[in-house]
Amino acid sequence: MQIPTVGTFRFINGVRRHGFLDFVGQQWRSNGDLFQVRLGGRPRIFAMHPDVVERVNISHRHNYDKRASYEPMRKYLLGDGLVASTGDLWRRQ
Repeated sequence: MQIPTVGTFRFINGVRRHGFLDFVGQQWRSNGDLFQVRLGGRPRIFAMHPDVVERVNISHRHNYDKRASYEPMRKYLLGDGLVASTGDLWRRQ
């Protein structure tokens, strides 16, 4: 299975123009439940189907390490709000 890819410049420009959530929502509607973006030379996989989200975040979370790819982008895209924060910052909020 080949995962649809959103180009780096298209992704960055789309996020700047429409905001992160709106642009990712557009890509979900265009590309389906699974697509990727290459940022910093590495693929960032967007898994949108509820079953996959549950698997990655709950039932099989020990198999996935989001921090290595998530942390550098988190602050840039989402800031330090309650939804995006982790660890002590999240607990304080």
